[in-house]
Amino acid sequence: MIIISKEISGNPSDFYHHPLTLPSLPFHSSFMLFFFFFVILHYNHIRT
Repeated sequence: MIIISKEISGNPSDFYHHPLTLPSLPFHSSFMLFFFFFVILHYNHIRT
């Protein structure tokens, strides 16, 4: 959850350590949000 929040904030210092993620930043952020959302739904489904 901390990693996703850092990606959403778009802190330059975090991305400069990984130059390869700069071109695919929008796709990576949307993918992480979708994955996080899917895990929450799946986790709630297992509990209930």
